[in-house]
Formats: sequence, structure tokens, C-alpha cells
Amino acid sequence: MIKVQGTIPKEVGVAVSGGVDSMAVLDFLSRKHTVTAYCFDHGTDYGKQAMGLVEDFCQQKGISLQRGLIKQAERPKGKSWELHWRDERWAWLKSQPQEIVMAHHLDDCVEQWAFTACNGEHPRPIPYRHANVFRPFRLTRKQDLINWATKHAVPWLEDPSNHDPSAMFTRTFIRLFLVPNMLRVNPGIHKVVKKKLMELGDVS
Repeated sequence: MIKVQGTIPKEVGVAVSGGVDSMAVLDFLSRKHTVTAYCFDHGTDYGKQAMGLVEDFCQQKGISLQRGLIKQAERPKGKSWELHWRDERWAWLKSQPQEIVMAHHLDDCVEQWAFTACNGEHPRPIPYRHANVFRPFRLTRKQDLINWATKHAVPWLEDPSNHDPSAMFTRTFIRLFLVPNMLRVNPGIHKVVKKKLMELGDVS
């Protein structure tokens, strides 16, 4: 079941990548809210495919669409592609005048918990809000979003880097290797992180 934290404005933006999480959230919110999709093209082959899918879906559903394009196609020296794309995407989203929902879910929060712990920080999940961007679906499991998209025939694309160990993106490694081993140690890790999310009191 899709769970919502906090209050979502009647008119709201949704950051959409073309993946199942954001496409499910876009469809879910479009049924009771006036939504605008915000899709950012990172300049990759996948980015172009994703933009096309989002454009087609928004046209079919009568959803407004704002398109973003990476300004600096070449990554700065000493900066990973992962970080460069994130910074460019964030700069664009934060420049928008509207409140924007991101589709981060409980599984993402578990990955963030692992990432912060491995970097010598106090383990923490993804925060609810950053500037004009907020994450009301942190208590929802990814499988619930997949179920929604499947039930309602919502199209999506699979980013090949999400399941490609050779891509060597930190998030991919955590998802494919670290989290499965964490679950062997503590099969209830999602409940642990969910409890922490509910205790944080960072919801606005």
C-alpha cells in the first residue's frame, strides 16, 4: 500500500526520471492533485529515452511537463558522473518556483542508511525536505510502487546502470551487494529505518 507522509499541496510538481518509482508516483498523485512533471535529461542515451516516455505519458494524461537539460555535459575533473549528474539535476529542481515531490521510498532510505554508516557518519535515512523538494513516500516500499504501476498499466523504463555492477556507481553497489548482506544480518532493517523515519519529526 502506498503511504504518504505530511501534506501534499493540491498543485504540486513531481520529479520524474522515467523509472518505475517516479512514474508510479506521478500517476498516483495525478488522480487527486494538479501535477506538473519535471523531467531532467542528463545527456545520456537513457536520458533521451526516458524523456520520450515521460512526454508520451504526460500528453496521454493531460499532465503539464517541464523539461530540463544538463548545462555542463562534461563532468568536472575529479568529480564522478554520479555526483555531477546529481548536482546538475538538483540545481535545476531548486531553481523551479513550485514545490516538487521526489519519489524516494523506504528502500532508498535503507540504502542511504547504509551509505552514511559506511562513510563514518551517524546512520540516517533520506531527509523529508530539501529547499523546495520534499519526499512524502519514504514509508512506502518499492514493491508497492511497482504494484501500482503494474495494476494501472503505467509505463516505465529500467535504467541499466541500476543493476549493472560494472557501472561502479556507489548507489548500485550498495543496492546489489551491501543491502542484501545487511538483510542477512538483520532481516528487519526496513522496520528499523521506518521507525526512525517516524521518530524524526522532520515532516512539514
